[in-house]
Amino acid sequence: MAGVVILHIMTLHNKGGSNPIGVNTARSISYINFHPYYTVKDILGFGVIFIIWFTLVGFYPDLINHADNYIPANPMVTPAHIVPEVYLLFYYMGLRAIKNKTIGVLVLLGIILILFAVPYLHKGIIATAKFRPIYRALLFILIVNYIFGTYLGATEVEEPFTTMSQISVSYHYLFFMLMPIYSFIETLLKIVLKKDKTLNLN
Repeated sequence: MAGVVILHIMTLHNKGGSNPIGVNTARSISYINFHPYYTVKDILGFGVIFIIWFTLVGFYPDLINHADNYIPANPMVTPAHIVPEVYLLFYYMGLRAIKNKTIGVLVLLGIILILFAVPYLHKGIIATAKFRPIYRALLFILIVNYIFGTYLGATEVEEPFTTMSQISVSYHYLFFMLMPIYSFIETLLKIVLKKDKTLNLN
């Protein structure tokens, strides 16, 4: 993980990053320097994360832990409801959304592996969400879906939670699988609107 992070920073330092609005023009205009923009941005991000982390660890260590983790171990009794840590609950929800264990494992792997396909699924010419209203709306729903799925991962394996888990997993997959369609539609709308503006100017 650390090696991949170092390679990413080296590539970003050598090649530069795209500008915040994602409009590709001349390199001198469309790319921004690694320092001070990315260094300040990363320092701010690390600072916020460390403040949250130290606050949770130092003052509220039990805030996001499950109550069953405090039951003394008993080799003769299996807990009725076992859940993983909070950051794994969404993936756990995907695993148990399907009754078939083999398919459930495949769904779990797919939730993670589909993220690697994003660079190939995006078919538009607009590289930023600033000018992509459809993507922004669907991305907002995806974030809400992730939070809701995290909650579902800690619930009992019964109705209506099982059905809601299947809906949550389905939306996660559809968001990425439909990305070529809505990115193409947004590109088409951008071209049409640009032509309309050109005609109006003439």
